Amino acid sequence: MQHYMFSDVLEDGSGITPNWHRNQRDELLDILSPYNIVGFFVGNNINPGRLPYQIHVPAKKPTRTVPEFRPGCAWGQNFALVRVTASTMDVVYGVARDKKVVFIEGAGFKIPNVAQVWEEVPDWNNNWFGTLQGIYVDTRRVRCPPGKVIISCGLRKTVAPEPDNRLSWEIVAAKLDGSQKETIRASAPAGSNYFPGEDGMSHVFGDSLSVVCPPYCVVVGVFFWEKGSHVAPGLVVRDLATGEEREVTNSKYGDYFPAKEGLKDMFADTNMVRRPSGKAGVPDWLQMGGIVLYKKGVNRIAVKVLYK
Repeated sequence: MQHYMFSDVLEDGSGITPNWHRNQRDELLDILSPYNIVGFFVGNNINPGRLPYQIHVPAKKPTRTVPEFRPGCAWGQNFALVRVTASTMDVVYGVARDKKVVFIEGAGFKIPNVAQVWEEVPDWNNNWFGTLQGIYVDTRRVRCPPGKVIISCGLRKTVAPEPDNRLSWEIVAAKLDGSQKETIRASAPAGSNYFPGEDGMSHVFGDSLSVVCPPYCVVVGVFFWEKGSHVAPGLVVRDLATGEEREVTNSKYGDYFPAKEGLKDMFADTNMVRRPSGKAGVPDWLQMGGIVLYKKGVNRIAVKVLYK
């Protein structure tokens, strides 16, 4: 909530004024874009506006809209009632005069970031390697550069000049709008950052418990970790409020594959799981929010990625 409107801005400039400059407004909205902002409620308007105004950001080449709610000014006895659920927001504009309350207009809205899509690659495409009997697990972190998000993620086999017997991660990072893409692999020397000690993954199982990014955080990296006799995925996340980074894993046990004899006869599916942009009802700006390993078909270990 704020007093001055985003829809009533000054042209680009500098200095302190009661209203937002257009460039200042666009910069702030870019900063807030990773958060689950449902809408902006403003009071610097005498009469209620349409419900809501859609602010196009950035102004010169819009890539998204921001909803602005204008219920009218308080000294005119105007107000809004708002109810937020897990997936919707209901808004009603009203006015109180002569000891009576009159409701003027109301509508319901879907919360933009409620979309959560577990994305996978259903076909084979011969993008795989194995068997995993002689392959080890690479535990190095694969991180996203500052200012970018992970738009694609998948498994890969390390190649020369690194040892060619490691199962590792590969990500594609980009700006939130999908521009400036770059493919990123583990950059630190391979060294001894792997497990198990011998026989590859002959006696290692795939852990199929999902790992999900906590609220008010963003995913900035992925990694494998040794979970007893399981290979399990983990996330590196950044707290949006403090900027602090930490690792997130699922330490529970119980869900794994295959039933016996480890992954020695399994193959690793290397299809990259891409952000589901362009699908009906799915926003283009979803960010990676979770990851899970699963058994794909008869003899594949593969990845599903949560975008939200």
